[in-house]
Amino acid sequence: MQSKNRLSQTLCLIVCTMLFSGSVMAQKAGPKDEEQPKQKTKQAQAVSKEVYDQIQKAQEAVDGKNYQGALKML
Repeated sequence: MQSKNRLSQTLCLIVCTMLFSGSVMAQKAGPKDEEQPKQKTKQAQAVSKEVYDQIQKAQEAVDGKNYQGALKML
């Protein structure tokens, strides 16, 4: 049971890292933030179809209790 929880946590961490890794933006050198207009929209982050397919296959392996196979896929 511990290995299933650990695998689920690992899968969650990997997926979250992939989804949110691009959301951190570096500050530009130049005018201060107060001089720049406020942005009203947020940039959406997405994964490629190939990455999504691999995550889906890994999830199916977890559902089939093939934990080592799921880790290898990721």
